[in-house]
Amino acid sequence: MITLKHATSGILKECPTGFSFTTFFFGFFVPLFRKDLKWAAIMLVSSIAYGVLMEELNITYASSIALPFCFAFYYNEQFIKGALENGFIPADEASRAWLVEKKILPPEPPMGA
Repeated sequence: MITLKHATSGILKECPTGFSFTTFFFGFFVPLFRKDLKWAAIMLVSSIAYGVLMEELNITYASSIALPFCFAFYYNEQFIKGALENGFIPADEASRAWLVEKKILPPEPPMGA
């Protein structure tokens, strides 16, 4: 979990990292509750299209969890990137270090450079 702070308002936001079990089990409801309407719509439309495709191809249930599994790996990082685009910055050094490690933020230049 990392913490982001809005640069102007100072609002703190706790952001989970890594695999999202909540996204895996609850799908588009997770971004909906986080007020991330863009990703809620993407997940809902993708899930419907994927379900129709699975039905048309008579694919088994075991294959039908592939899309939720992909979203579960992908969503938390996308949520963090979206928050950074909306004016949030790392609230502490540990959060900044995680963002640099994952190459979401560039490393700081060395002192005197």
